[in-house]
Amino acid sequence: MAVLQHELQHVLEYASGELTALGYLSNPRHWTYAVRLTPGIRWSDLGAEQRASLAERLWLADHGLAGDGELERLRTIIPWARRETFLLPREAGKVDRRASAETEGAQGRKRS
Repeated sequence: MAVLQHELQHVLEYASGELTALGYLSNPRHWTYAVRLTPGIRWSDLGAEQRASLAERLWLADHGLAGDGELERLRTIIPWARRETFLLPREAGKVDRRASAETEGAQGRKRS
């Protein structure tokens, strides 16, 4: 299943227009699979195979097959894997209202 996640990352990039066959073939950066999770790593700096490799690692981490902390590190790097991406519009509104209420409540306590 992790390999399927890897391949689906390619499908996503082709479908969204982020990657084309010519773009892939003409840029050697896209051919490198190895990637290290270093501080400051950005999704946009990675080649196609590196991005797909991280998607594969995300699946493994999400299923408890990776080292401690890797799941959260990957979620900060992969744009579609961020927690807020998974919220439905009605859930996002609840989170926003709850955060607003907490902020307003805290401000009210400070004024008192």
